[in-house]
Amino acid sequence: MPKIFHRYSKTAKKLPLAARKSAPVEMEFAASVVAIVEVSVNITVWCVQYAKDARHADEEIANLCREIGGLQAVLVRLQTSSTPSELLLY
Repeated sequence: MPKIFHRYSKTAKKLPLAARKSAPVEMEFAASVVAIVEVSVNITVWCVQYAKDARHADEEIANLCREIGGLQAVLVRLQTSSTPSELLLY
């Protein structure tokens, strides 16, 4: 075993039992804090991206409505110019 690890393992054995038991709890707490920070950063990034995407939402909704209107016009023309038997062939 390298000297550095050996030295710290002796120090850890000299610690009171309560101090040795609290170290894993402190590590768990630190890990939880890191996880919460990571989740917070991800949520912030997603919110910024959503805000950027939502800026053009009105334009996209208008484009979608125009496309749906065009599709509806094509379907109405198709419905009025075709007989039901012709539609079944395709």
